[in-house]
Amino acid sequence: MNILLTGATGKVGRHVARSLADSGHHVRALTRTPATAALPAGVEVVEGDLEQPRSLPAPLEGIDRMYLFPVPETAHEV
Repeated sequence: MNILLTGATGKVGRHVARSLADSGHHVRALTRTPATAALPAGVEVVEGDLEQPRSLPAPLEGIDRMYLFPVPETAHEV
């Protein structure tokens, strides 16, 4: 399963990323700053911003599920 993980660089998101990757899922982590994400090996890191929904079509390509840590102002659009 291909999962897009938002909030991946936060305190909880890091654990979610590791758990999903360890379970054999393909994890794509969305972050504003991919260069500083420092996520576990095997996690694909892509640039995007939930406050800018127009930045999401490419990161969502091929995704089956999304773990959404919402931004209230754009949650409905996302």
